[in-house]
Amino acid sequence: MKKIKSLISVLIALCVILTCSVVANAASASVSANASKTNVTAGDVITVTVSLNSSSGISGIDFTLTYNSAQLEYQSCAVGSAGESFTSMKGVNRSGSAIKGAFLNGDGSSVSKTGALATAKFKVIATSKASSPITLSATATDSLANPVSVSVSGTTLQIAAKETPTAKPTTTKPTTTKPTTTKPTTTKPETTTKPETTTEGESTTKIISTETIAVKKGNVYQLAKPSAMTGKVTYSSSKTGVATVSDSGVITTVAKGMTTITAVSENGITKTWLLIVGDGSTVETTTTEESTTEEETTTEIAIIGDVTEEATTEEQTTAETNSEKKDNGDETFRLIFGTGAAVAVLIVIIIIVSMIRKRRSFM
Repeated sequence: MKKIKSLISVLIALCVILTCSVVANAASASVSANASKTNVTAGDVITVTVSLNSSSGISGIDFTLTYNSAQLEYQSCAVGSAGESFTSMKGVNRSGSAIKGAFLNGDGSSVSKTGALATAKFKVIATSKASSPITLSATATDSLANPVSVSVSGTTLQIAAKETPTAKPTTTKPTTTKPTTTKPTTTKPETTTKPETTTEGESTTKIISTETIAVKKGNVYQLAKPSAMTGKVTYSSSKTGVATVSDSGVITTVAKGMTTITAVSENGITKTWLLIVGDGSTVETTTTEESTTEEETTTEIAIIGDVTEEATTEEQTTAETNSEKKDNGDETFRLIFGTGAAVAVLIVIIIIVSMIRKRRSFM
């Protein structure tokens, strides 16, 4: 009978001990990782929060947050509000492709807290569609340094492929050029056209419709763009020392000589003018008929400055040459005639002297 009572006492003692042990290990905690958004694309910056949900009895906890560094780029991390409740140790930092946190109350006091242990920021660098898991592991202890059961849960990001923006098609409205009509002009002989002075100090006069023109040195002329040319027109001079041309088609004659002015338009039309620059110039114009259809006019150049109709340099040079040849011929004739007469007189004198000598000798 005494043995039975002793056995019962031992069993009761074991039950008390086991009950105390169960009570001591009744503390538990849960830790979870949540992203600010899970559907992301390249360039997005997200925040991952490690949250603690603890019952009484937790005095220390640590966690490891693992991510794919080929898809996410680490930006920063910090201790959260729940982590700040620990007194002896509270810290979070990056280690390779993981974020690690450690929190502890060294005096053995327990923490019952719900909130953020830590936060971490990442930038999405993957450009193709992918699934990027963020895993979490954690351990906890009570005030006696006994392990506490901890449940964990991570999160997964869904990365969408980055779309390449497509350029919107642009439409260009067609441009239409209205045909221009030119009234016929006539040039009266032996007259000089007086320029009309504009507000800018330049002068304008009639329009010339010839591709080869004689112009005066030191004057300024304006090319008139043919109606077939559309868009921007590029002008150039083959000899800038004779005449130059600006981007707007203004010609400035510099010295005597000949140069070719070329104009090329955006629609592929090319036009050339031959300029003969001298001291004075004779300009011949052809009368253009008025056109009512969409035909190209014959207007190519408008002259700015004085145009004097005088004899051309070539005609003056020919006349001077003929005059010089005539004078040289007359002078040559006079020289030959005078020389022949002197020789004849000399021969007669020699003959007379010879006859006188022969007569004296004979006597």
